[in-house]
Amino acid sequence: MNKLMNSFPPAFPFTPGQTEFFITDGKFSVIDLIELAVKNLESHPNLQMVSWTAGMSSVERLIHLTEARGLKARFVFDRVLPSVKKNSFLRLGEIYGAENLRLVRTHLKLYAVYDFHNFYMIESSANFNRNRRLEFFRVTESNRLVSDFSNFVERIFNNFPTVDLLASSHNFQGGSLEKLFSWGSSDFEYVDPEVIDV
Repeated sequence: MNKLMNSFPPAFPFTPGQTEFFITDGKFSVIDLIELAVKNLESHPNLQMVSWTAGMSSVERLIHLTEARGLKARFVFDRVLPSVKKNSFLRLGEIYGAENLRLVRTHLKLYAVYDFHNFYMIESSANFNRNRRLEFFRVTESNRLVSDFSNFVERIFNNFPTVDLLASSHNFQGGSLEKLFSWGSSDFEYVDPEVIDV
């Protein structure tokens, strides 16, 4: 396993197609990677994420990054977010607007950080919160991966309702990812990482 692990923090910027893999026992979190990536973008940074939940400390650090660098962000979280992390949910809605927030049933942890020239796809076992566990992170510089992920997020935004921040309950019925994305269709295809078009 040591041969697969790279030292942290990674040296940005990456070259196209470069991938770095990390395992940590709680010494860093997703927000640390996002901050490093954003600080090494040239201009107009963007973030799109899908995560199960969000911790307030990571949310506040992201807001600071947004204020400092003009970061634009869109979020997809699991429907449990308003009940298990209500303050994080309301703070995200306050700063980024309900139009940039969707709630679905998900356990994905995927994060895209990009501008016009650099495209970082972060895959992780970690949610968007302070990490205290053994977690893995893989960062790849790939226009193709970020583009595919952005299309995935766009499809969710187009098919799920804008969140009502003042609703007392968010256990709404609006569609499912299983119906929106069909396994075995062109929505999901195996891509050999050795031959991926970055």
